[in-house]
Amino acid sequence: VHFSPQTTLTSEMAAVIMVGLLMFACCGIEGQSWVQGAITKQIIFPLGMVAVLVLQGIFLTFPYAGNFLTPLLVFALAALALFTIQLLKKTADAEQLMSWLAWGCVASGLLNCLAGMAQWLEYTPWEQSTYFSWLYAVINRNGIWGFFAQKNQFANFMMVAACASAYLAAQRKLSIYLTIPILLSFSFVMTLTGSRSVLLYLIGISVYCVGVFFINQRQAKRTAHATPSVFINRFSSLIFVLILSLLLMQFALPVINRL
Repeated sequence: VHFSPQTTLTSEMAAVIMVGLLMFACCGIEGQSWVQGAITKQIIFPLGMVAVLVLQGIFLTFPYAGNFLTPLLVFALAALALFTIQLLKKTADAEQLMSWLAWGCVASGLLNCLAGMAQWLEYTPWEQSTYFSWLYAVINRNGIWGFFAQKNQFANFMMVAACASAYLAAQRKLSIYLTIPILLSFSFVMTLTGSRSVLLYLIGISVYCVGVFFINQRQAKRTAHATPSVFINRFSSLIFVLILSLLLMQFALPVINRL
């Protein structure tokens, strides 16, 4: 039993609040008529799960509140995110919306990267801080976990952030001179987690990039004057850099630890 709020619980609370504020901001741009158009069948499922979890919290007994509050907040966040995306689609096309989401993933990835590096270096002065101790989960085991309190979830998110940075660079919205150091940093942190799921991501992304590259080349040859998509080529190249950096870090980390 945890007597203080876990990082997963407080981070979900913060995420729900932030997405909720963004939703209300979107509603205020064009008026309340947006709300009716944004209620879609995709939102019904997470809202239904929220209702089920609320009933469980009322009528069932749990060792501590986080047992049902954490999944409840996850589904509430999913519903709010879907609702907000529907609102944003009213004023932004798919490409612009994807860019906004990618920028958010990269920014959050950088913050988690800094937290992970601080944990690796054992520089954690906020553990004794009255105001910031709730942001950091003290876990007595190997590896790092950022603000996620679980290394596999942390590695999963860092991979998403790395792919988001590659997407922005392929769209020429992020400088290649910034993208390469970001990919190297994210790869190093993912290696530090010790999570074996990173290797599964590596295999999946490799298969995806090879498939997309050859499909793109074949489609270009079928059309008389078409040229291969610059975006696909740039994105595939950056994912290849990510794969190489992950492989490099797997061999470099033991050397670094001996220094």
